[in-house]
Amino acid sequence: MKTKSIILNVFSILAVLILMGSCATSKKTTLPIDNIDELIGTWANPENNKSITGHNFGKMVYKPDKTADLYANADSDKPGYLFTSIDMKEKWMDQKGSYYYRAYFNHPGGKSYGLLKISSDGNILEMMWVMWPGGKSLEELPSEIDPTVGFTNVLSYFIWYHQ
Repeated sequence: MKTKSIILNVFSILAVLILMGSCATSKKTTLPIDNIDELIGTWANPENNKSITGHNFGKMVYKPDKTADLYANADSDKPGYLFTSIDMKEKWMDQKGSYYYRAYFNHPGGKSYGLLKISSDGNILEMMWVMWPGGKSLEELPSEIDPTVGFTNVLSYFIWYHQ
């Protein structure tokens, strides 16, 4: 009887450890950074009329060549700003199926950092944007989306919807 109890306890502990291990590994699945298919396309939000550094971001068009055109308003026809290159540093998928990207954006004003999240249904793009990341490493920059940040000269939150 005592042997059965010991064996049952050992198996219970093993089961808990296995479950804990599978939960820990399923939180973040690293993906190849050379494929940005989920990001490519037009993203717009007519409410993104806040300006940082004099530029509004009502619409963004991400291109397969890892560049992007930025438009002042969601209904604008001509881009007002551009990312000349997007240097992807990390891409992963969370346990809910949302895609995340950590990237540096090169543009006429210099270099900025972005943490991007695409919802699991592919319809919502959120971004934490650091206009002047300076010499900071990726580990020192935002690693989570925080909609409460609002808009500042340095750190901003944006949301767009796939068109």
